[in-house]
Amino acid sequence: EVADLKSSPIYIVNGLLLWITFGGTRIPACVYVWYIIYKGWSHYILFPYFVQFVAFGELVLISILNVYWFIKITDG
Repeated sequence: EVADLKSSPIYIVNGLLLWITFGGTRIPACVYVWYIIYKGWSHYILFPYFVQFVAFGELVLISILNVYWFIKITDG
């Protein structure tokens, strides 16, 4: 990096705050949504198969992206 900003205190504080807020909100939210689906499974299976497929697929993709982004943020 040309400006060598990665070692500046503001860059480090910003990275830590990003890691804390992302890890403290997005990751638990994904776990909570999976829990809601698990607890409401008897209602979930009453939806048409297409709706079930789209909802489940979306949840899987969003969860994978959240974990991927969290790993990228952790790696720096």
